Amino acid sequence: MAAPTVNPGHRRGAVRTPVAARIREAAAELFARQGFRGTGLRQVAAAAGVAVGTVYAHYRDKAALLRSVAEEQAAVIGRRLAPVHLTPGRPAAERWAAFRDVLRDALPWLACEAEAGAAVARGAGQRGEDRQGPVTAALHQGLARLLLEGARRGEVELPHLRPDAGRPALPAAAVEAAAGDAAAAVLAAALGLWERGRADDLDWLWWGLAARGPRQHEGTR
Repeated sequence: MAAPTVNPGHRRGAVRTPVAARIREAAAELFARQGFRGTGLRQVAAAAGVAVGTVYAHYRDKAALLRSVAEEQAAVIGRRLAPVHLTPGRPAAERWAAFRDVLRDALPWLACEAEAGAAVARGAGQRGEDRQGPVTAALHQGLARLLLEGARRGEVELPHLRPDAGRPALPAAAVEAAAGDAAAAVLAAALGLWERGRADDLDWLWWGLAARGPRQHEGTR
């Protein structure tokens, strides 16, 4: 698995000092390698060559630091996903292959955001799955768009929307919602595979969505 990309650039809203950049760079390496739970702010401070109080002066807690780092990662992911959507008529299976490579590299960040969301939710008495981090949001948006376009071309069969000749066409909003639900399920399953050391099995998730039969090659409707 390729190492997650660390983007040293700054996004609007991030702390814009050289010290903050060093902190984010050190944190990115530790989060990607050790996860959210396994990384402490003292470790980040030591890796960045600053006092732990300096880390707190820039980021109120570990969750805030992760979010700042994850926003940079999401920007990188967005740029990598752009070619998936900018090739008119590209088959859905080819788009999935490109998406899969981005997803595989981003899985450590999905895990970090899931851990952080669960920790923050426990403290706030909320459900962890209701919180979506920047990396998760970027991947979800990209995959939902891929699945929606594939469904419209007859190349993807969304769960609960299997072809039925006797059923009238569903409203566009219902199809979009189904694509969003399917994307969330795929990301959750991908994270589960990664946690079990089976990140190379991501294509199994695609085979559950790829259309079968003559509709697979029909044009856009």
